[in-house]
Amino acid sequence: MNLGKADRPIADVIAFFADSNVEVGLLVPTETGLGKSIMDAHAGLRDYLTLRHVHDYETQQQGRDGKKVLPAWFVRPRELQASKASLYRPLTKTGDPRIWFSGLGSYAQPGNVLAIIAHDNALYVVNASDLAVMSSGSIATSPLGTLLAQLVPRLTPVAQELLAELRRIGSRGFIPSLRKGPTGIGYTLETMLGIRANANRAPDYKGIEIKAGRVTASGRSTSRCNLFSRAPNWKSSAYSALRLLKTYGRPNAQGRVQIYCTLGNVPNATFHLYLKTDRELDVLDTLRNRARDSSTSSVEKIFRWEFSRLRDAFAKKHPETFWVKARTQGRGSAEQFHYFEVEHTHRPLVAHFAPLIDSGHVELDLLLNVESTSRGKERARDHGYLFKIWDHDRHLLFGKPLTHSLIA
Repeated sequence: MNLGKADRPIADVIAFFADSNVEVGLLVPTETGLGKSIMDAHAGLRDYLTLRHVHDYETQQQGRDGKKVLPAWFVRPRELQASKASLYRPLTKTGDPRIWFSGLGSYAQPGNVLAIIAHDNALYVVNASDLAVMSSGSIATSPLGTLLAQLVPRLTPVAQELLAELRRIGSRGFIPSLRKGPTGIGYTLETMLGIRANANRAPDYKGIEIKAGRVTASGRSTSRCNLFSRAPNWKSSAYSALRLLKTYGRPNAQGRVQIYCTLGNVPNATFHLYLKTDRELDVLDTLRNRARDSSTSSVEKIFRWEFSRLRDAFAKKHPETFWVKARTQGRGSAEQFHYFEVEHTHRPLVAHFAPLIDSGHVELDLLLNVESTSRGKERARDHGYLFKIWDHDRHLLFGKPLTHSLIA
């Protein structure tokens, strides 16, 4: 994807569009690519085009006969400049997916970050490295401002129904927790909504996921939110969970061997584990490196996920989400919750998931320990392979939420 050659932080570009609830594909043209009028359609962009029902490179025929041409527009501060997008797979080699926009050389420079927006079967190219273009997004009548406004989601009938139920609960004030501990806030709310506790990965309420969280007196959350859980692909992983525990696990105070840690984009201090994306293979790896330098030869592969499975799990878990905030009083079994506000998000911006792992915004919690079976054998127990993001960064994956008060 050449993100390392981008002339501005990718996370800043994602944040700009996420604030308008807009998902984008990303391209960073190189000097060679602009000179030869050719760019690789990397895995992230391919997935974006597939998710937006624009084009599927997997089913595309190689060569001239299989080329697809779409209308395209370069977004300038005061006008749209007509272009054409060519999506094709050449006959040479394995037909690596390509994309090109006619006239791109007059619109972008090497290293510019190009945000691709699919809308009405056309592709809009926004030069996110051009300050004038990006500033125009705040002007409602500008080409970019108009485009962003057209993509704003609407409140669904089911969302209106759930919102009414939550307002009924919110009007009751503080409600005693029905379960002691950190999970009490979600369990109590789901019980009040008539949702039975289960291990189903599907959304909670008629297709809407519900996440409840405690907030401070000022209304701010200081925690990370769970996105979803997905085990690695053990067939393509170098380690099993038990082997990792036996090799690198550490005993706790009771002597139980465990690995409890958070993985980001750099090796952690305790276990030297971290996450690394491979955009060519479209996979996510857990790697280990004691040198805390991912460029050295001491890197060891541990776990692997296919991004196709991660994106699918993420999209299915959060087609629409209500993030419910609650004030608390009391502690332990005497804790009470007042559910007072909802932040409502629509489908996640799935194409942003991999870049946000690269930037360190999306993390993974490993919660593993060794336990004995009834036959005295050792096995690995996991508490989920939990992908998380800090609450204050949630908008990068879900866009700017619609906020609804639950109290009069």
